[in-house]
Amino acid sequence: MLDSLLDGRYFNHFFAASPSLSWADERMMQKIRTVKLVKEPQKHLLLMEGDLLTHTGAQQSANFDANGINKNREILSIFDQQGIESKFLIYPNLKHGEVFKASLLDVLSNKLY
Repeated sequence: MLDSLLDGRYFNHFFAASPSLSWADERMMQKIRTVKLVKEPQKHLLLMEGDLLTHTGAQQSANFDANGINKNREILSIFDQQGIESKFLIYPNLKHGEVFKASLLDVLSNKLY
């Protein structure tokens, strides 16, 4: 999804639920830090992330990034400097996979598009 925002000219509203920012040696973070965005059309981004690291006794994914919330904040700062209207929602007590259903219901129920 974030690739679409960086490379596309066809959409203006983007939603990223629990983006895997550490995946593939932080490929997406590196790209976000270096790319110059197309200004038209005006772009809007809603980033959504859970704040729960893991449940007691649960095995953590090898791709898990304990700094995910801070990386999302960095993305907001970078995009703000480039004129993208961005917001960040943190879902309390949800972990990575649990954010997808909650965020989809939130976007559709509250018409966040």
